[in-house]
This record gives sequence, C-alpha cells and structure tokens, in this order.
Amino acid sequence: MIPTFEMSERVLCIPAESAESYLPFDIVSTADHVFIPRSLCEYDESMRQVIPYIAIQALDGRYLVYDRRGSEDRLHGFSSIGVGGHVQEGESLWSGTDRELMEEVGITIGGSHKRKNLGTIILHDTPVSRVHIGVAMRFTVAACTPKQELLNARWMFLDAIR
Repeated sequence: MIPTFEMSERVLCIPAESAESYLPFDIVSTADHVFIPRSLCEYDESMRQVIPYIAIQALDGRYLVYDRRGSEDRLHGFSSIGVGGHVQEGESLWSGTDRELMEEVGITIGGSHKRKNLGTIILHDTPVSRVHIGVAMRFTVAACTPKQELLNARWMFLDAIR
C-alpha cells in the first residue's frame, strides 16, 4: 500500500548524488537544500529526504528503544534506537530536530541535555533507505518520558540491543 501525504507538506531534501559528501553539521541555513512535496519525493530515488535521527541516551548509559509504527507502513515491524522525522518547509535542520524531540519524547534542547553529532546514515538496501539520509545525533538526557506514540518504548543497554 502506498501511503498518501498532503500535497502541501514540503520536506527538506538534497540530491541523491550529493549524499556521500553531505556535511549537515556545517550547514547553517537551508540555502543548500530544497523543499519538495513529500508525496513526490517519497519514491523518487534521485532525491534524499533529510531526517534528523536522534538516539536518546539516559545518564546510566541505556538507550530509548521502541517498535516502529506510524504513517510509514514500510517500517512497521522494525525496532528503532532513534527518534526523528522530516524537516518541514520553513524549518532548519536544527529547528526540525527540536520539534521532533518535543513531539516524540517531550524534551527540549538545552539544560541538562547534551547533543553529540555522529554523522550521516546512508543506506541503499531498502526502498525507504534509498530516499532518505539520516543525520545522526545522540542526546544524553537526565530524564524523559516517551510519549504513547512510541510503541513498546523501553530503555536498554547497547549490548542487549545488539
């Protein structure tokens, strides 16, 4: 089943051929990006949608893990160690990251939360991975309570996740 998205929802993208050289942490504005209707780029492998992908780590070293569900049927049945989503028109990578953190786990950047930029996630093995580029970050938090939308949310050490 092909998901439908509002035609008006425009998301941050880069050309697929520049994915390997993409330096998201050096980008200060969205001038080097293009916003495209999500319904057009969701299956267009010439473009990659930029997705902030944030691993949430507690002070004791455990990570937030949850089972995938939501609008993207192609990801159902998988577990995830990161939260995140599309950067919408009018947002920068950073303001999109802030919004996703608030929506998914109810936290805001700053205070006792520390961010570490990890790099990019570029995969080619599935139809979903071929149209996205993950901007990987880790946030260390003193505490957070995952929202109900995160199915079977749990805190796990990396050894148990592997």
